[in-house]
Amino acid sequence: MSSKTGTLFRKKLTVIMYVMLGLVVGSILFLNHRIMLKSQEYQDAFMEANLTNKALLLDYVLKDLSSSLEQLANSTEVTVYFQNVDLQMSLEYGLGLSIAAVQKKLLNFQGLKVLNGNKIFDCISLIDANNHVVAHTNVEEGFDHISILKELLPRSNEKLQNIIAFDYKGELKIALFQPVVLKGIFKGAVFGLLKNQALMQVIEKGGSGSHLFLVYNSLYYPKAEGELKGVSARESRKAPFLIFETQLNYFPFKLVEWVDVRAMRGGLSPWAITLFMGFLSFGLVIAGLYLQRVYEKKEMVQRINEELKEEVEARKRAEELLREAQEELEQKVQERTQELMEKNLKLQNEIRIREEMERQLRQRENMYRELYAEYDAILKNAPEIISVYDACGKILWSNFHDESYEDIFQPLVQEYLKTGIQAKREVTTRDGKIFDVSLSAIQDENGNIVKVLETRRDITEKKKMEAALSELQKFESLATLASGIAHDFNNILGGIMGFAELGLRVKDDSKRMKDYLEKILVGVERGTELVSQILTFSRTKEKGKKPLLLAPIVKETFKMLRATIPKYIAMELSIPKEPIKILGNPTEIQQVLMNLCVNARDAVPSEGGEIRAVLEKDKDSGKAILKVADNGCGIPPEVKDRIFEPYFTTKPKGKGTGLGLSIVYGIVKSLGGEIEVSSEVGKGSCFTVLIPCVEEFGEKVSEEEGLPLKKGQGNIMVVDDEAFMVEILLGMLKELGYQAKGLQDPQEVLKEFKREPFKYDALITDFAMPGMSGLSLAREIKALNQRLPIIMVTGYAQIGHEETAGFGIFKVIKKPVDMHELSYVLSEAISLKGNNSCA
Repeated sequence: MSSKTGTLFRKKLTVIMYVMLGLVVGSILFLNHRIMLKSQEYQDAFMEANLTNKALLLDYVLKDLSSSLEQLANSTEVTVYFQNVDLQMSLEYGLGLSIAAVQKKLLNFQGLKVLNGNKIFDCISLIDANNHVVAHTNVEEGFDHISILKELLPRSNEKLQNIIAFDYKGELKIALFQPVVLKGIFKGAVFGLLKNQALMQVIEKGGSGSHLFLVYNSLYYPKAEGELKGVSARESRKAPFLIFETQLNYFPFKLVEWVDVRAMRGGLSPWAITLFMGFLSFGLVIAGLYLQRVYEKKEMVQRINEELKEEVEARKRAEELLREAQEELEQKVQERTQELMEKNLKLQNEIRIREEMERQLRQRENMYRELYAEYDAILKNAPEIISVYDACGKILWSNFHDESYEDIFQPLVQEYLKTGIQAKREVTTRDGKIFDVSLSAIQDENGNIVKVLETRRDITEKKKMEAALSELQKFESLATLASGIAHDFNNILGGIMGFAELGLRVKDDSKRMKDYLEKILVGVERGTELVSQILTFSRTKEKGKKPLLLAPIVKETFKMLRATIPKYIAMELSIPKEPIKILGNPTEIQQVLMNLCVNARDAVPSEGGEIRAVLEKDKDSGKAILKVADNGCGIPPEVKDRIFEPYFTTKPKGKGTGLGLSIVYGIVKSLGGEIEVSSEVGKGSCFTVLIPCVEEFGEKVSEEEGLPLKKGQGNIMVVDDEAFMVEILLGMLKELGYQAKGLQDPQEVLKEFKREPFKYDALITDFAMPGMSGLSLAREIKALNQRLPIIMVTGYAQIGHEETAGFGIFKVIKKPVDMHELSYVLSEAISLKGNNSCA
């Protein structure tokens, strides 16, 4: 009985123990299920907090990039470009440099914006209000961002969005915009295309089974493969996929995180685990019923309890870690919020500073615009032609541009760029204009020439006036010497007349008659020489310079002056034996010496006056020195510095024009020389002229000088409207051995040649004849007989070889005709005709 009771008791006790064990196991399963659900809630909360943190970080990055793009839109380079466009500058002057500066600014900006070692912008572009791309950086191949920009930009002054997202080949693309507004007028926009990969790398990557997307409307980045299926973590905890999403605060984007629940929480749900453990517990109870050993059941219960305790401890540790993570996240959010607030205050301060700078810039811009308008008006109305050339010699700007002169002035600039030396200052154009050209270099900080400034002044009228004044002054000098010239001519004519009367009275005495005739010839030669000197001095200045011997010109000029200056003034000339050669113009040398001597004549006293001229060569400097000294009244010190000024004179009214010394100064400077003056009041003055010498040039010496008359044979036609000239020439030709026929009418001569064009061996013709000039007659006869030599005789000093070169004239002989010269000219002409006939 007691045994059954004990057994029953043990069975009841066993049942009670298993029931209690079942209750304990059920409680543990229930607690385990609740712990797992709480763990999922903490996990979901952590995922949402982490996503929110990423959204804040992305928001901050986009806002910072937008602020940087705004600074670029307001940069000096962009502002200056649109100002230059408003000023309508050309690409060659100003606008091209502005575009280059903007391009460089865009490239620098793109290179500086880097996140995690990657460039954040795919490209940066500046587009004006007309949708024209001003400048841009390179973009990925095949991506036509220009057409996309033109579609996205506004068509008027409407406000631009700071950020725009668009679909490109099914993928989300993000662009930042910042408008450029000057004086309230929309000028264009700066466009920045973001590199999505670099932007997403800013955000931390998700865990295993997690995918992060940036969403704008229905566009995703990265591109989603099909539709993202799942539910919000708050809506259901039983779905196989969860979607976490959060909206950015300042930009129209969402961050979406798609999570595979199995990858995040394991392959089994809390309900499955609980059910599994329930079945396991039930199996243990069933096994315990079959096992009849209490101690084994107790050991199993103890083992299960220990495992449960360990799991509870693990759950507690997990909850503690989640709590610490939550606190750390909240602390980071607070720190980031504080940082953003500080940056916001700093940005506001920068905006105020920027507004003040823009106000000052606008003031300076207005000031510079006014200055530019003033300088532009001054340059356009300047009498000089001002041009700017680049470093290659191409014209950049000019206030008066004439393309017909480019081939004349551009080579001067290019030569200046090569050598740094201006070749010449005075340039004569094809149309006869004379320009005074000045070139100056514009250098950079390294001393390299980057531009050349050319100033060109038309001095044609000035040169004409100077030439006219020079001619006027020459005639003034001749007028001053007129009484002396008349006196010398009267002496010559008196001698000719006297010896002619004496010759008539002794016509029977041939010896005395010959002596008188020779003296008449000497008088005629003196008169001819004086006329030649006067004509040479009074004729228009010859063009150009040529090598010449200085001594003969000085000697002849001094000889003419001696004949015209009163005899009571002593004149002395000193000339060296060695030849002195210069590059100049004979007429100018005569004018210099005559003006200096005439001034000396007016300065010396009527009694005891002396004028001394010295020509010498300075061996040290290699210059010719011409000195003209007098013992006159001298020059007062207070007017000494002004004596070379035009129209300045100390002579009484009507005695001088004040042009003499100024013309002397101009001639000496044109020859590359210098003029110096020393004077002492009451003792006299000395003018010293220094002219550079030349060493080598061919000096032609007349082959006929000192030789006897050269006789010949041939038939000669002579034509002159003056009968006595025809008679004189026929007599000379007969003495020289020629047969000659003389006529006074050029028309009769032309008829004679038309009848027999090859009858005569030479033609001697006057220059000026009534009805037909000598040049016209020569042209007509040359058409009949091309090889006929034609010799022209004339009394005009200005007629020479240059004036008759185009008419086939062989030689020009000046009247009165020298028989010696005529013999050699005729012999040479007929000889050349014979050679041409043989050829």
